[in-house]
Amino acid sequence: MPKYLVERQLGGPISDEDLREAVARSKEVMAQMSEMQWLHSNMTADRSTIVCEYIAPNPESIQEHSRRANLPCTRITEVTEFDAKSFK
Repeated sequence: MPKYLVERQLGGPISDEDLREAVARSKEVMAQMSEMQWLHSNMTADRSTIVCEYIAPNPESIQEHSRRANLPCTRITEVTEFDAKSFK
């Protein structure tokens, strides 16, 4: 199944409490969408953008997850994973 990076521009810094609430909503919706898997997320130092990594069947399922969880979905990019060990 494809892997995607999802950029979520938050429009300003997110508080710890708002982040906890967003994660709870995301996990609740994710439990209903068994075809998707949330791998991890990274947040910018200014706390205004989050980039999440998902395994999902298509971009539309990510958009639906974002809509149901009331999360911004600024950009979805299909990616291929590699690391330093991949190159000798």
